[in-house]
Amino acid sequence: MCPCIISDNFSESFILQKMSFVIRVSALVCNEDKILFVQEGKENVHYGKWNMPGGHLEEGEKLIEAVKREIKEETGLIVDVQGLIGIYNNFNRKHYIQYVFKCKPIKGEIKAQRGEILNIAWMKKNDVELMPDSAFVYPYILKKMLSDHDDKKLISLDYISEF
Repeated sequence: MCPCIISDNFSESFILQKMSFVIRVSALVCNEDKILFVQEGKENVHYGKWNMPGGHLEEGEKLIEAVKREIKEETGLIVDVQGLIGIYNNFNRKHYIQYVFKCKPIKGEIKAQRGEILNIAWMKKNDVELMPDSAFVYPYILKKMLSDHDDKKLISLDYISEF
């Protein structure tokens, strides 16, 4: 939590308000020319929309551990985290800071997490681009991530210091 001072008029007394951040991790899990997507299955939380595997960072959890855990929980796959694609700042009802990693599956059998995930699919990038925005959770962020994945080199995991 970060304390922030907010006021409409500097001559008035200041109001101290706490601003909360939600830290998320997600992954472009790539296998040759396909990307792994999960179809959200929680009632009232983007039900039926496609998304990359991921979720919230738990208290005391490291980023790399979190992304591996989320992928394993949602898909049954164990992955090798190859690098960081980017960090995305999203203000949608809450303030989300999202770390997106590129991962490669190394073992495991695909199995959707009961009660959380409806379906899992490998999709080609071209097929994803042809789907309507309404099919995805936050399509504008997804498009930026896919573009960054194509246009930028991965950020080395050596640049992530976790103590």
